[in-house]
Amino acid sequence: METDYSESAAEEETPAGSGQPHSSPKKRIPLKKLKSVKKKSIISLGMTAIEALSNRSGSSVRAIVKYIKSTDYEVTDEKRFSKHLFKALKAAVIKGDLKQVKFSFKLSETFKKTRAKMKKKLEKEKKKKAMATARRTAEKAKQSKKKASKRKSEVF
Repeated sequence: METDYSESAAEEETPAGSGQPHSSPKKRIPLKKLKSVKKKSIISLGMTAIEALSNRSGSSVRAIVKYIKSTDYEVTDEKRFSKHLFKALKAAVIKGDLKQVKFSFKLSETFKKTRAKMKKKLEKEKKKKAMATARRTAEKAKQSKKKASKRKSEVF
């Protein structure tokens, strides 16, 4: 009463008429989707959290992690994430972007000034782009009106 299951299993795997064992295709994510999913760096997340919390005495690492989690950023291992965040914040202190007050971090004055300048530049660029698109749409509207008037004159 010994049965050999290996042959029957191999027969089940082969589709009819192909002669090759059946293998399920692996789902692959297209490269475009992978590139479109961008995660912010830990330091940029920390900086935005400190700016949003805006405590006068600075924000602790625990408070920053709590804020980041509340903004729908997926933190799988909180302890590991807080260690990485602390290292990144320390590097920002060395760079001069942050000040460390006891166990809290706050933005330095120089960083606040540069951030304000960058925001002004971005606002100016947005205004320029908006003006350019408004001009283009106005020109297109004029051209379409001219074409429509020419068509009417041709008909009559």
